[in-house]
Amino acid sequence: MEEPYNFQQHSYCMVIHMDNKFITFKSFLNKLEGYPSKKPYPQKGRACITYSPEKTILDWGEKLTFRAKEDDTYVNNFLDKLYYIFKKGKSNRDENDEFLLQAISDFLRLQLNNSVEYREISNKNPNAFHYVFIVPSEWSYEIREDLIRPIFVHSKIISKDDHKDRLLFFTDLESTFCFLQDKTYAKVKGTTQVFRKGEQVILCRAGFHRNGTLSVKLDLIEPQQSLVDDVYDATLFPKVLQSIAVSMTPDYFRKSVRIFLKTKLFPKSATNCKDDTINKIAEHILNEFSKPKYLRFCKATDYSEKTLFNNVDIKEWNLTEAQTETLKSISISDICEEIDDHILKAIKILLQHNFGKRRTLILVHECYSSAKQPVSPLILWLNCFLEIKKHQSSYTLMLITHNFESSVSVFISKLMTGAANKAAEVLISSNMHALPFIMPKNPLEIEHDSPYSIFLDSKKPNVVINIDISFKSTLISYSLLNDKGEIEKIYYNSYLTGNMQLPALGAFFEVMDVETLKVKNQIISFLEKCLNKDLNRFKKYDRQIEKKREKPNSKRILQKIGSKQMSDFFFKRKETLMPEIETIFNNTVHSIDKNSTYIQQPKYVKTFLMMYLAYLNRVIFNRLPDHLNSSTATSNKNIGYVFSIEKMLLDNVIGSKKSFKELIFASEMIHKNDDSKKIRILPQGKCLLPLIRRFFELDIPLRSYFVLAQLRKNYVQLTLNQVVTVPSIAGGENNPSSIILKDEVIQIENMYDSLVTYIWHHVTENEDLVQLCDTHYKSGFENLFSLKVKEEFFKNFKKYIKDNILGNHSTNLSMNDIKMINLTCKCTCRIHLSVRDIIKIAFKPVLRGIITILSASFVNTSLFGTYKDIPHLFIMIYFNHNLHFQNVLANLLSKELDNSIEEKKLETKYFILSDFPDHLFQPKYSQKPFSYESFQVGALHQASRETYGFTVTQFKRGYKKITPLYRDRVTVSMATEVKENYVFTLLKKGDAIYSCGIDKTFYLEKQVRLVDRKNLRTGKSNRERICISLYKLKNLNDIKQNETVPSDVNSWDKVKEFSQELEIPGFQYASNIPIMISMRPKAYSSSLEFSVKIVGQDFVSSEENHVNVGEPLTLAPF
Repeated sequence: MEEPYNFQQHSYCMVIHMDNKFITFKSFLNKLEGYPSKKPYPQKGRACITYSPEKTILDWGEKLTFRAKEDDTYVNNFLDKLYYIFKKGKSNRDENDEFLLQAISDFLRLQLNNSVEYREISNKNPNAFHYVFIVPSEWSYEIREDLIRPIFVHSKIISKDDHKDRLLFFTDLESTFCFLQDKTYAKVKGTTQVFRKGEQVILCRAGFHRNGTLSVKLDLIEPQQSLVDDVYDATLFPKVLQSIAVSMTPDYFRKSVRIFLKTKLFPKSATNCKDDTINKIAEHILNEFSKPKYLRFCKATDYSEKTLFNNVDIKEWNLTEAQTETLKSISISDICEEIDDHILKAIKILLQHNFGKRRTLILVHECYSSAKQPVSPLILWLNCFLEIKKHQSSYTLMLITHNFESSVSVFISKLMTGAANKAAEVLISSNMHALPFIMPKNPLEIEHDSPYSIFLDSKKPNVVINIDISFKSTLISYSLLNDKGEIEKIYYNSYLTGNMQLPALGAFFEVMDVETLKVKNQIISFLEKCLNKDLNRFKKYDRQIEKKREKPNSKRILQKIGSKQMSDFFFKRKETLMPEIETIFNNTVHSIDKNSTYIQQPKYVKTFLMMYLAYLNRVIFNRLPDHLNSSTATSNKNIGYVFSIEKMLLDNVIGSKKSFKELIFASEMIHKNDDSKKIRILPQGKCLLPLIRRFFELDIPLRSYFVLAQLRKNYVQLTLNQVVTVPSIAGGENNPSSIILKDEVIQIENMYDSLVTYIWHHVTENEDLVQLCDTHYKSGFENLFSLKVKEEFFKNFKKYIKDNILGNHSTNLSMNDIKMINLTCKCTCRIHLSVRDIIKIAFKPVLRGIITILSASFVNTSLFGTYKDIPHLFIMIYFNHNLHFQNVLANLLSKELDNSIEEKKLETKYFILSDFPDHLFQPKYSQKPFSYESFQVGALHQASRETYGFTVTQFKRGYKKITPLYRDRVTVSMATEVKENYVFTLLKKGDAIYSCGIDKTFYLEKQVRLVDRKNLRTGKSNRERICISLYKLKNLNDIKQNETVPSDVNSWDKVKEFSQELEIPGFQYASNIPIMISMRPKAYSSSLEFSVKIVGQDFVSSEENHVNVGEPLTLAPF
């Protein structure tokens, strides 16, 4: 497959349109939107050129100061002459034809270079532009390559060696059709709903020439899937089934009106007709039809019955009383009914083989082909004619008439917007299929961007310690590596812990709206007495959350505890404190009782986690053999720590990878200055791709997507990955890897609660499952299913499921053995169910609900529905710990997936990893650890290919410019005065792009002048307008974060200007204005979405406040 063209090497897209009279061109920044708002009208010039007898160029574009001589050669009407040359054929061209091609080539080059913008940009970068040429839809396809491309090459606008896609061709019909689907325009005009794939549309394009002639192009169109169908939400392509062109001159229309009047006013004999009178009446009708007021109506039917002579003095025409009455009864619709119907005949010919279908007719007024002149009477006639005549046919014609416009007006700017939008779709498709660009970094740059993550000076790890932390368990392993990086010795979790189960963090935390630490009071006492300075160290996190009311016992306990101030941090007293810490965590009973407390302050959470990490480090090295545990042995080894952390734990308890690194250093697990120890922090499931290759012997193509679904007890985690390649350290073939594009957590009802709920409902509806005790056998089922019994049954049955079906101590299952389970402890009433019954009654519907969530995510546009093709789904089961039941669950999931995928018509293959996730990711002998190479060259991550910045402009009362006072943080005491046109950096080239995006919040000081103090006293509003301009910066890769640089037209491209208006109540006027600039990656379109808002205010319009910028997949090591 041919490598797609790299459009990103060009900064601009130049759209060119030419007709017989004019050439029009406009450059668009290579972003993924059409015509920018508040931009000047496209540049336009006369399409002509003059040569001297010696063939020297004297003038082009008809300058006012130039006067041609008699023997000069004047060339115009380029389009007609080009098509004439094409029809002659290449073998029949003469020297006049060659001269014409040379003239058009010269004119194109001179006209473009006459643009100051184009000339300055091209001189600095000849590769700055790629081009779109709009060709007439009636032209043959071959003319593009036979004539137009050679003209561009000959004019040196492009090179003959350039890729063909540097010059794209779209017809005027395709450009118009694309513009009519433009989201911004469609939102205002309401045109999108008329275009549906496969439903035919009649596009009626009306153009008016200088002499007033109406030309009508009728195209029967069947919208088809876009030519770039891999682009999400791409515009439909207009497949033309048939075309017909008709025309009407003003003289013909005038003549038809006179004939109509003669017939109406002199029905018996035309001999008595006075031509002078008929001409005056006809001119009055033409004048009425030329009034633009009628075009402001919603529909032609709103004015079609309007009479034309009710308020007109007609005495001077000397008509009889009968003629006067007849004349006063004539309406606009009468004129449209009676005058020439050859356009209707053309429509019937257009549809002669396609009767009986429902169609939409769209009337487009091609203003770009019309000379500037008063409104033609033929416009009103055509609007009304099409509306009236649709009822006389067996098919339905609908005229799109919205917002007081009787036709869709397509000006040259709109035509060029349609072409630019089409080019943007081609650009998106190219970006999506291009090979990822890997941005090189040296080791020092990687270490700077991602501290403590790689070994420098060509060192490599010879020990890898894996620490897998989730709410339900913590697993550790210690792997010794040989010189090749292969594992030669593994100390697994069972060895390092002495077969003791490490305390899981789920025993200490509840994740509600705020993470909550739930521990016995003695632990809080220990933290406050022995780790007081560490509590103060992490106190900074307390300011980052809204204070929550603690439970009463927590408040009471904290008042009782005396906190003795300690002079040293934990790392200085570690050896003294570790025995007590080990005692805390080695106590396997962590039940919450009346002597326990719930606390939400982050400083307690962070300090507890620091203590937990110190405990894990002690566990690892306590059990190692002496030759590995001595200080000398440890210092001589390069140790790589790999932390694999559950997403919910990382996001809701720890906070971030940065926070976790801080905890690691505070716990003394690793010293900041220790070059022999490095850290890698990964979300659980990150290293899945090598396992897939090994487990399923499956090769997933480069740049393809796959989803990993992690099924847990309380939630489903869905992670969208994209396959990339990592350059091999030793050279040779690159290694496949993956990057995370989107990571979503979907909360579900607790698995055990759901299972028991289904069982309870089934038992209450099928009483024969209950074996009654003697008491209830006599009294019946009265009060047997009370709320108290239900509560107790839920508790008993959840324990049964955990111990006998899903628990890690469950024995081999006998599917058909009947189990007797007590309903309550107050009597001997029991239910009798087999495991097979429980599967049918409870597990199947619960798993069906989970699979519904999975399959729905592939079509839900807020999740993965925007991605056209996700060929693979991998499922890992975390909620089960019974090895014998894992295959049963896999089979159940498989059946539900088959049904759901077929129902939603997905083309996705699924794979269920039936092994336990804990086992899958354990290190294996004679294999390299998954993270081995990342400790030497870093791990690939999506990065920004460009540097982006923004400027701030502030206006008082909407128009008076004032100097903004800027604060990077609300806590900064002194505001910075922003110089005009100075740029702040937002995203630097090579910065990591995270799936959640980035949010940059800054503050502008609200400024009050003396003239505004009256408003402050009265409480009236002051209005401010803030403009944020987004720029793509050039040659500024070394700029520091938060550093400003002066504006220079040659150092940036303006992407978009965002305008925010803020009406501020006077009493709040002294506060700061918080403004947020957000960036979100959109991998499905290879773009970045930037948006601006004032914090606390909703977007007025999403189109006005966001912009998509093309950003091909770029990777960099971190």
